[in-house]
Amino acid sequence: MNKTLTHTACALLLASFGLAAQASTNAQNTDIRNGGSINTGPDATADSPIFTVVNQESSRAELRFATFTSGSHSLEGTVKLIKLSGGKTSLAQTFSETGGNPISQLAIDESGYFYEVQRSTGDSSSERSCGLPKLAVGSTAKIKLVYDVSKGTSTSYVNGSKCKTITKSGWTKLYTKIGAYQTASGSGTVSVQWTNFTVK
Repeated sequence: MNKTLTHTACALLLASFGLAAQASTNAQNTDIRNGGSINTGPDATADSPIFTVVNQESSRAELRFATFTSGSHSLEGTVKLIKLSGGKTSLAQTFSETGGNPISQLAIDESGYFYEVQRSTGDSSSERSCGLPKLAVGSTAKIKLVYDVSKGTSTSYVNGSKCKTITKSGWTKLYTKIGAYQTASGSGTVSVQWTNFTVK
């Protein structure tokens, strides 16, 4: 039986990463709210957790990584779609501590197609689809976020193909998250498993 981690058990998840894993991923803490959960057990370990969100706005189950104040950095990992009975769920995010909101949110819609939730400063475009093949239930995709602190930019890639570059003017102190986050227009239950994730 899988072990479901509650918000009070966040420290246990981080401890189970081990010192070597924490050095490579810069794991900081978890963010579990509004029915979200992170599971470890026979089918999921601390190095390959399963993140689940439910049919509730802002339901989330995420792992946050270290904040960087300078330079260019990247988050890489493989995500497997386990359940999709809804959609519009963010899988990876770049945040700014100074801006207070996401710079970028790479998400999937109800059909499993990738899109970017956020817009660059001054961009009024409503077209944010990545134009890439969808992520089917049971399949995996390699995700990469490249973010530059001095420029306030974050570029997302899926299986090596670029999705979008988002720029937020004046936003610094950047950090990233992986997991599942139900956006304001999202619905249903979505489960994903992240493996081989690193931040550098």
